[in-house]
Amino acid sequence: MDHSIISEIGDRFKNDDAWLWLEDGNTFLMAVADGLGGHTDGDKAAKAACNALKHKWLTKHDEKLADFFISVNYDIFSNEKIQGYCTL
Repeated sequence: MDHSIISEIGDRFKNDDAWLWLEDGNTFLMAVADGLGGHTDGDKAAKAACNALKHKWLTKHDEKLADFFISVNYDIFSNEKIQGYCTL
């Protein structure tokens, strides 16, 4: 599947957004993480969210979609290295 990414930083000095595209046969995962510009480490938070999704995808992605995201969300919030980062 073809895809493209466009991200606008607005009046910020850096891009706080991150994106992820993974595919496995007929299964695809595309994610956009919006790091909150002007807040603590929004760029790192967005990257951490995408990295957590990627890690979960590569280790186990045969669970229900809701369970997959609940599990990833738990992984992010329990990671002491990224507590205090800010993303949507």
